[in-house]
Amino acid sequence: AVDIVSVLDNDLRSTLHWACYQGHGDTAKLLLYLGSDLYHADKEMCTPLHWSAIKGNGHITHMLIQTASLSEVNGDNISGKSRSPRRFGISLGTGLATQGYEDLREKYILAKDSTGSNSVELARQKGHQFVADQMEKALKHAQLKGKRNIFVKTVVELEFLPILVAVIVAMLVSYSRTIVFIDASGENAPATASSVFWAFIVLIPSIVGLGVLYQCSKMNPGFLSTGGVKTSKHGHENVSRKATEMNGNGNENGLGLNGSSQGGADAENEEALLFPKDDISSNISDVETKVDLDSMYTNKELDSAALWAGNWHQICPTCRIVKPLRAKHDAFSNRCVENFDHHCPWVANAIGKQNRWHFLVFLMLQMWALVISISVAVYKLTKLNQGSRNAPFVVAFLVFDASLTISVLTLLSAQASSIAKNITTNEMANQFRYNYLAMDSRGNLFNPFDKGCHQNCLEVMYPTKKLAPVTLDMEMTQRLRDWVTDKHLTNGKVRGRRCCSANQGCSHNHGHGGGDLESGRHG
Repeated sequence: AVDIVSVLDNDLRSTLHWACYQGHGDTAKLLLYLGSDLYHADKEMCTPLHWSAIKGNGHITHMLIQTASLSEVNGDNISGKSRSPRRFGISLGTGLATQGYEDLREKYILAKDSTGSNSVELARQKGHQFVADQMEKALKHAQLKGKRNIFVKTVVELEFLPILVAVIVAMLVSYSRTIVFIDASGENAPATASSVFWAFIVLIPSIVGLGVLYQCSKMNPGFLSTGGVKTSKHGHENVSRKATEMNGNGNENGLGLNGSSQGGADAENEEALLFPKDDISSNISDVETKVDLDSMYTNKELDSAALWAGNWHQICPTCRIVKPLRAKHDAFSNRCVENFDHHCPWVANAIGKQNRWHFLVFLMLQMWALVISISVAVYKLTKLNQGSRNAPFVVAFLVFDASLTISVLTLLSAQASSIAKNITTNEMANQFRYNYLAMDSRGNLFNPFDKGCHQNCLEVMYPTKKLAPVTLDMEMTQRLRDWVTDKHLTNGKVRGRRCCSANQGCSHNHGHGGGDLESGRHG
């Protein structure tokens, strides 16, 4: 017997082929998570992407193309090479160009079926213009990325980080040359103990901050290990070769999608492709069609509380994992990040569980330098003689420094507040997308991860290697339900105010009890 991922029908179509054709997006996502091969071609050399394009299932074509962007280098490709028989869980680096993986979107989209049509052309022939445009856009993005040389790739991957470093260095140079070491006339003055002190009290935190910035940019923000693709038990390479030999180079069966010789017979051709009259099962003896359901239901990949609760939206088809709570797939790094906060282009990295404290320390150090430099600049401006030629430079420095201070202070305040509450920027911006966050009738937010300011800060300062759960436990689920139904206001209120925070204990009865498992809607 074969499992649900490896089984093929008589026309070499996998369960993923049929899920994509029928438009069952959640089923396709589950099959990808279980290791289904998205590059496998059927008897007509059609991949699941071809069938999804034929039916105009845009959400599935997007998912398949995104999955192809993180492909194993030595695994299956469009030419039909077999994979090594293994499941893998490798922790990658910060970039997509990581060891063992590559972007195969271009090859996947341009792969042709037996009629010589790729997925974009098939979608257009069927009148699915939006899906065709969607795939064409992804194709252009992949082609542009492939044409970049090493220098351009490095510049793109660094994002706005070089600009930020240049601004910090320029501000430090300006502060030293036009602010600290000048006299009342605006001319350079000899160094004194006071001027050296005010110079170093800004320079040292800024330089240390640049080091923290470098570490925050290069370190792993909390990337989750990826899953892999299973090897078919019947050998896709031999099956694909036999199917190619039977079809020939010119599609001898005449079962095409172009319909150039049959006028408006596209629908008939499509049905002929799906249900051909010739049976090749006798010629391919190594194809097994009996599904081992017992093996499927005892599969360790399916042993997840989130999946058994029906929360298939927690599956990431690109990384092929079940995301724990608070995790999110970062489109820029193309990886799922634990406790995802946001992707910062100024840092050129995602901000997550492992580097969020470094990001906060960097902001604090730069905020210190900005406030001190503004104070010194204002003092020097009041001491300058009227008509000093250095006055315009001091004013320009003050204006630019003040604008930076406002920006950094806003970001620092938001980060400090969210860390104290143990909530991420992503969760605050999308709180209505997550079931584990709830709002009562008075606008009070329920956060099951809030353990008090002190404990919350310690969690960020010293992140553990332990992953977050995929669902809430029964006690916390019941608290969430009580919060939504305002039971906490009647069980433990003090003149209309809650007596304790969401995840802190108290002496009141908050209606703890059993219940089914809940988790985030999206991620």
